[in-house]
Amino acid sequence: YGKCIAMEFKEVSVVGCVKGLVVQITSYLGNNLKIDVVILDCPTKWGMMLSRKWAASVGGSVQKD
Repeated sequence: YGKCIAMEFKEVSVVGCVKGLVVQITSYLGNNLKIDVVILDCPTKWGMMLSRKWAASVGGSVQKD
């Protein structure tokens, strides 16, 4: 997880990593998943992809809780 590359092939800084985070998908309540979350210093222009308004416009949602 030391280096991450953005869509335009520029390197993005990795701020940290949460290893072994246990999550539960609402569709599969009986199963827990263990994932690693990489925390990036995202460029400002990526903000639109992380907004609730943008997610709703493509039929999805962003949960921040």
